[in-house]
Amino acid sequence: MFAFLDLPYDEAFACGSIEMAQQERRTSPFAKRPGVQTTRKPADDYGSHAFILNDTAVKLIRLVCAGDFQNVVCQLVTEILSGKALAEVRDFALNEKFRRIAEGTPLDEVEEVLRWADTNKGSWPYAEARLLQPVREEDGLWA
Repeated sequence: MFAFLDLPYDEAFACGSIEMAQQERRTSPFAKRPGVQTTRKPADDYGSHAFILNDTAVKLIRLVCAGDFQNVVCQLVTEILSGKALAEVRDFALNEKFRRIAEGTPLDEVEEVLRWADTNKGSWPYAEARLLQPVREEDGLWA
């Protein structure tokens, strides 16, 4: 499917769910004062711990999916097998489900694509991003 869509693929990759951190709302009388506000913990961590990428590692993301990669690919295969035109499936995938991120893309633009995926994941429980390399300890922190 990746070859059909002309999307980057590598045997060594790390795939993770996308959850955009949001500031907690303050409800006390001091809510309007400036200061540090904590962010929520990711809800979609699998296994015993979530690994939160740092900004340097986030800039290494090369492919983003508005949904779970495997489930979206299965959906696309199902559409092909049900007789939908290949060009239509390809256009849908490249316009509605996947975004490439070029090397050297600034962090704010990468975050914009991650927000797009999170917003457009539809009924999927999460969106995913892929680094075309392994993730190392220095790439983030355990939640």
